Amino acid sequence: MGECHMQMPLVFEQDPPRGLSLTATPDIYRPMQQQLEFDFEFNCPFIEAEYYREGAQDIIQKILPADLLEPSPYRAASQRARFSDMIPQVRWSELTRAPCSLSVLLLCKFRQNACHFFYDMISRWLLPTRKVNVELFFASDVRLPHLSDDLLSVAEIVIYVKSLQEMEEVRRNLHTIETEIRLGVVSNYHARRILEFKGLSTDGKTEMIQEKFGSLIQSHSKDLDRGIFSQMQHFLVTCREDF
Repeated sequence: MGECHMQMPLVFEQDPPRGLSLTATPDIYRPMQQQLEFDFEFNCPFIEAEYYREGAQDIIQKILPADLLEPSPYRAASQRARFSDMIPQVRWSELTRAPCSLSVLLLCKFRQNACHFFYDMISRWLLPTRKVNVELFFASDVRLPHLSDDLLSVAEIVIYVKSLQEMEEVRRNLHTIETEIRLGVVSNYHARRILEFKGLSTDGKTEMIQEKFGSLIQSHSKDLDRGIFSQMQHFLVTCREDF
């Protein structure tokens, strides 16, 4: 699908001035279900475009507040500003009791392999000591013209949490994983560094930190005490294994 070209209408943050009427409704003010657009062709005869539309629509409705999903010519500027401030968004379903399924949702600006990074972070690192069963994974690139001119990515991954022990581990890790996902989906550099660091052994992580401190000391030798190495070593010895 080609780029979406549109002409912006007059925009009023409040009601339009008395006596002014909008005689036509631009495409960007159609209901969200009707304006959801995709940037690729569906050439596979076994996959219907409507499947992707419904999947993407369901994720967006779960993530965004209802008032952002209702296009309005009077609130267009404020809606776009709010949306820009909100993304990337990561949401997850409630963990009530085990066993259960955990759904994690993502909405972000498009970046090459961002959804692959999201999949890796949840499937490999939410429960790093266990093999996670992925029950479902859905991802698609879409456009929402009334909220952004950018190409967007939406994704959902559902994993099976087997026991209370796994549930407690997920709860401990989820907020950290969320922060790392937010960093990684907007930056190739941060995504590579996060995955590289997670793949290191404890000794490898310690060596990387020491090298970084050594570089900082050389570049700021007047500001840093050389005793920082012994303090750092004490910290690394006393911190938890999952650090």
